[in-house]
Amino acid sequence: MSNNFDKKVEKNSNYFSMAVAELNKPCKIVRCTLPDALRTRFFEMGLTPNTQIAVLKKAPSGDPMEIFVRGYSLCIRRSEAKHFQVVYLPPQQNNR
Repeated sequence: MSNNFDKKVEKNSNYFSMAVAELNKPCKIVRCTLPDALRTRFFEMGLTPNTQIAVLKKAPSGDPMEIFVRGYSLCIRRSEAKHFQVVYLPPQQNNR
């Protein structure tokens, strides 16, 4: 099964690992480097390209971490989160 995670990411970017994202700051997934079997499983859970996520909580040791994705909370290991490249979303502006 082919998905958009295989697309190249520009070298000059502000992308970083989901594992180091700030709490409650909206991010967008841009890339995943997990092996195919795990990548497919996370794809099935909704962690797809251009999906908005937010890190809700981290354990004191940083592992596991709770993320909010597509209307539900999901706990993942930090070692898995390191494989997701994300970028912060700009603050939303009111159109008044």
